[in-house]
Amino acid sequence: MTPDNVPSQRLQAAISEAGGGDYTEAADSELLRRLREKEDIRAFEVLFARYEKRIQGWAAPYLPSSDLARDVSQEVFLKLLNDTPAELKGDSLAPWLRRVTCNLSIDYARHRRFEVSGESLPGLGGQTETTPQTELSASNDAQVLHQLVAQLPQELRTVVEFRLNQDLPFREIAERCGIPLGTALWRMHRAIEVLREQWQ
Repeated sequence: MTPDNVPSQRLQAAISEAGGGDYTEAADSELLRRLREKEDIRAFEVLFARYEKRIQGWAAPYLPSSDLARDVSQEVFLKLLNDTPAELKGDSLAPWLRRVTCNLSIDYARHRRFEVSGESLPGLGGQTETTPQTELSASNDAQVLHQLVAQLPQELRTVVEFRLNQDLPFREIAERCGIPLGTALWRMHRAIEVLREQWQ
């Protein structure tokens, strides 16, 4: 081993010890830290791959079909993006995911309207009482929203348009875009953040 190789090997070892090496070997807490602090999409994709099937299994006893269990799984991951837990018990995300999955599954089973992680975009919520003024306001809000969506970067805009205009499930959106399901969920989350900033 030459002296020139020593610093690079030490650096590589330090990166690995700090959790900066292989994502698939990183603990849940490290992946969450990367997700929280750096908005690291790779960390999210690893968590998605690690827990997607387990979440569907946790949801299945509450729901009448595997399709609904997949829907719940997608909602759970959107909730993770929007409300990342600050601390974990025992370095595992599983207890938090299981609790959220059970709660969402029970809500779904009770026929509550399922929303994208409890998020609503301006101009899309329904009014309980319609008057000419509320209809005009809703129409103006929808027009502004469509203008803001049109200004999104293409990769974000495509996901939003498939979801809002065609009401496609995220799995189908991912297939049409040729991207992993976790990436489709991430892009929807990012688009909502951008739209909220622009709306204000």
